[in-house]
Amino acid sequence: MGNENTVEKQQIVQQVQTIPIMVPTLESDSNTLKQDDVEFLFQHLPQELKTHSTWSLLYSSSRDGMSMRTFYSAVQLRGPQFLIIKDTKSDVFGCFAPESWDKRQDFYGSEKCFIFKLSPDKAVYKSTKINKNYMYLSFGNSSHSPIYNGLGVGGKIGYFAIELDTDLNHGTSNANCATFSSPTLSSDRKFEVLEVEAWGFPMDNKSKTTLKNTQDMQSLIQQRAKKVDPKDFLGDVSILQQAGVKVGESGYFQEKLQKE
Repeated sequence: MGNENTVEKQQIVQQVQTIPIMVPTLESDSNTLKQDDVEFLFQHLPQELKTHSTWSLLYSSSRDGMSMRTFYSAVQLRGPQFLIIKDTKSDVFGCFAPESWDKRQDFYGSEKCFIFKLSPDKAVYKSTKINKNYMYLSFGNSSHSPIYNGLGVGGKIGYFAIELDTDLNHGTSNANCATFSSPTLSSDRKFEVLEVEAWGFPMDNKSKTTLKNTQDMQSLIQQRAKKVDPKDFLGDVSILQQAGVKVGESGYFQEKLQKE
């Protein structure tokens, strides 16, 4: 009887071990990810995100253009997502953002955030929990403003584990950032960007409604802003920036004022 129970347990274990893992598929072609990359990243996802059978291409620099503003419009309110960077030396690396990218003046995110290399070799660097400097994104700030313009992951302002400038053409990867204790992810500390992609997960109906309402509001503010005297809005610059309206030394209002 005891031997029969042992055999049954072994059979159950074997059955569990042979259940195939459903690796997701990409809804669109990718210039940065291969199938083995998807399988590798999938292993490190939080368990609640492993139920999605597909990943959606939220942003592609070759499709949408190299622009932080365009990138932000595509990824805001889209929840957890991957940021994938391919540089001109064919290094591929990036980060998993456990929440939507958001314009702020300080770091945010959680310890679920991690950074990785995909090519030429694969590696993942997870949170050391030494600090909470996971995600940073800000742009459109005046050159006279103390607020840093750019996208960063890990480390600290001015010394990120991964950094992209606001035109998305250039970046930096610094070694030994306390957040992940990671090496330089690119061949050279400073790199030139060839491609940037953001991959996310299917949205539920509530999230889709929230995203659409936000985009409609931003579009309305931008349309109204073009029809009024910019001098009337100079006191509300911060509000307009948060809404995604380009304001600053090179922004719409500044350009219009200079012409008057």
